[in-house]
Amino acid sequence: MFIPHEPRCACFPVRPGRSIASLSHAIGATALAAGLLLAPLQSRAEDWRIGALFPLSGNLSVLGTEALAGDQIAVDMVNEQGGVKGNKIVLVTADATNPAVATNEARRLLTRENVKLLTGTYGSSIALAIAAVANQFNVPYWEGSAVSDELTARGYKYVFRMNDNATAMSAGLVQAVVEMFEPKLGKPVKDLKITMIHEDSAFGTSIAKTFEAQIRQKGGSVTMEPYPAATQDLSPLVLRIKQANPDVLVATQYFNDAILFWRQSRNHDYNPRFFIAIGAGQATPDYYKGVGKDGEGVLLSDVPSSGVKPDALVPQARTLQDEFFKRYQAKMGKAPASHATRHFSAMHTLLTRILPAAGSFEPDAVRKAVMALDDPVGSTILGFGLKFAENGQNERAFNVILQWQNGKLVTVWPQRFAVAQPIAVPLADWNKR
Repeated sequence: MFIPHEPRCACFPVRPGRSIASLSHAIGATALAAGLLLAPLQSRAEDWRIGALFPLSGNLSVLGTEALAGDQIAVDMVNEQGGVKGNKIVLVTADATNPAVATNEARRLLTRENVKLLTGTYGSSIALAIAAVANQFNVPYWEGSAVSDELTARGYKYVFRMNDNATAMSAGLVQAVVEMFEPKLGKPVKDLKITMIHEDSAFGTSIAKTFEAQIRQKGGSVTMEPYPAATQDLSPLVLRIKQANPDVLVATQYFNDAILFWRQSRNHDYNPRFFIAIGAGQATPDYYKGVGKDGEGVLLSDVPSSGVKPDALVPQARTLQDEFFKRYQAKMGKAPASHATRHFSAMHTLLTRILPAAGSFEPDAVRKAVMALDDPVGSTILGFGLKFAENGQNERAFNVILQWQNGKLVTVWPQRFAVAQPIAVPLADWNKR
């Protein structure tokens, strides 16, 4: 047998007096060192790393933490089944507390953490910042709950939103005003005095503009009352609205300001009798915990995150819903709010329908897989269908009307998804609750 000598001499020349045993020892030690250096790289190469950006501290942290929990449960379930094409999914998280921080953290994840896809994030202003970075780096961004219409209006090729947008949420509000409030008030929409309070970031502003436009199409008008979400005192706003005494009060709020407004309304004896909110601040069990029985009867336009009629879903979606609810309760000690449910559903779809079809994080392959989805309403645990427009928006996402009843959030409209009839419309005065 011919054995070439050059590689051996070049790498491990046998010096005079060096034994074959010592040479073998040197080769083994070198191989071991090389193995130790390569092992972490090989391990990382087997992981599919996704950058997950959420507000995990600060005034948006309650819903940000819940949203991330939804993502993580989906990842855990998929990894338990062998991952995606045999690759383990790893969420590389970042605390994106505001747009500036989100921009820096998104860049860090892409340049230092070797992630090839970004997801998040619940806050619309934060989502817009992340989407801009994703577009700059030409990587996919998969949004699970931010609703600003602007997210899919910028022409970004690889930005996709599975959840409802501001247009869908506003449509739910308008429907409630027309179908639930108008008959009880005995006035047509054009004669109703409607006021909308909203926090003034991209989230609240986007919904406010859309709601106003949709009410105008019905012949009505809206008085807008914006405010900063981080405010510590909404008393001036409460007193101003109390004096104006609108027929209908609509709200777009985050968690802390939603509780603050309701408490201060009671303190100032302002009784908003026909009241409906967009499902953000009022959608989490922590809202009811914060306001107690004063939350009874509060209506909100949101996705059917809990209490959706089981037979409105396909069997696979019902089974998945049950499993998610069970795991979320065990992980977080409470029922999931809409943001957690949105993110679980979005992440589960990404990991089981999109990435397996794409076979990688390659942007065009991901886009092709997203655009190929065509599932009817009722196919996901939220009741959504799946069909994406060219701009990246899921066109089969929608809102329903929910209500706090006996400490639980239940769907009351439309009948296809409703599990209960609406109560307390109008709301009783504070002294009669």
